[in-house]
Amino acid sequence: TSVTSSVQQEMDFAEGEETKSTTEGGDAEDGAEDMKTPERGEVCKSPPVTLPRFDPGSPESRHGSRTASPDHARLQLRLACLKYEAEEKLRVREFELCKLEIELEAEMKIKMKPMELEMQAERSVRGTDAVSSGSLAATERLDVGKCVG
Repeated sequence: TSVTSSVQQEMDFAEGEETKSTTEGGDAEDGAEDMKTPERGEVCKSPPVTLPRFDPGSPESRHGSRTASPDHARLQLRLACLKYEAEEKLRVREFELCKLEIELEAEMKIKMKPMELEMQAERSVRGTDAVSSGSLAATERLDVGKCVG
């Protein structure tokens, strides 16, 4: 019986070596048997392979390990401040241009109003004169472009 037990141990040892060789890249056919889906009720020997957990607060998840330095954070903050200042300057410049445009339009309307009134008065005076004399072609037109300037 001691001979049979030693033979049994050698067989068990040989089977263990065969299993090791298939998991370490041995026979392709033997490895394929290990890779198949386990039957219902069988327990997997190793946990399934998954991706690492995503941590949105970690610097590595944002831009890699180079962003972890405080100097990089200061540079990013400075860059954001400069961008904000440039946008603010642009908004102020656009506001000033719009304001200037409105002021020029208002100034032009103020100057045009007396000229329009004067032109209406001349038309009414010339209109009555022209009707009485019968010559409408003799009326001169007021060129507003010459008056503004």
